[in-house]
Amino acid sequence: MKRKTRRKPDVRPGTQSSARCRRLEQAISALERKFSGTGGFHAVRLDTGEEAGLNADRDFPTASSIKIAILVEVLRQVQTGRLKWKRRYSYRPATDMVGGSGVLRYLDGGMRLTLHDWCVLMMSVSDNVATNVLIDIAGVNAINRNLKRNGIAPLWLRGKVFRKNARPKGTRHFAQGTPRAWTTLMGKLVRGEMLSKKYTEEALRIMRIQAYITGIRKKIPLNPWEEIDPKRDRRKVWIASKPGGFRGFRGEIGVIHLPGDRYLALAVLGENCKDLRWAPDNEGNSFVSDCAYEIWKALKD
Repeated sequence: MKRKTRRKPDVRPGTQSSARCRRLEQAISALERKFSGTGGFHAVRLDTGEEAGLNADRDFPTASSIKIAILVEVLRQVQTGRLKWKRRYSYRPATDMVGGSGVLRYLDGGMRLTLHDWCVLMMSVSDNVATNVLIDIAGVNAINRNLKRNGIAPLWLRGKVFRKNARPKGTRHFAQGTPRAWTTLMGKLVRGEMLSKKYTEEALRIMRIQAYITGIRKKIPLNPWEEIDPKRDRRKVWIASKPGGFRGFRGEIGVIHLPGDRYLALAVLGENCKDLRWAPDNEGNSFVSDCAYEIWKALKD
């Protein structure tokens, strides 16, 4: 196997890179050299501006993590009045029914769910049918325009999930982006630059409902099933995130809330992994969880 070379840290001039950030980059560089594929990460303490990264400006596939951008655009359209949060929508089996993650493809058709419920299904169990419904409702062009308007152009969606005819010719993945673009999105979301306070809180609440805990949540000490309680949550550690994966790729994007309403934005991605198993201990899952734990240890205080 070809030996990996040491990479320089991915911190831009003018940004803050503390001693602990440099130690973090060294720790994750060591993990990445052992990884059978190519890994990348970017992490930012939003209150101090400290950041660390590796391959932070490299394009990676996003897999289901792009559903964060879909959720944000749906909520933006609810905020403007174009969409109604409690309006019920049905799905069209001919165009929306696809395989992969989720539960709707196993249920009898014909149900009409609120926009809120479609979003919860898309984010919590990564339901691909719900995702295609929401892409149709919000619009691919609107989702990408919102990213571009907020200066997150390196992140974009090409089309619907598992619908090759919805993507331009020659494209491999239905969405892609860089680790830095992801932390930029999460930072803007948390700071209320993309949505009002009401809908920012709704986005983070939905992102906290997560069935898959083999990535960021695996090693960080918290109860992933704990009831959401806005009155107590300011004093607690909690995670709002969205994992994604396919054969040879694993990644997760999100924020870790620290006591006192401080936030740590992070993106960890790994592609071309030689472990192709769909198993909790897949090497890609372990790379994400190990990196997230190093980020947590280094930047939580």
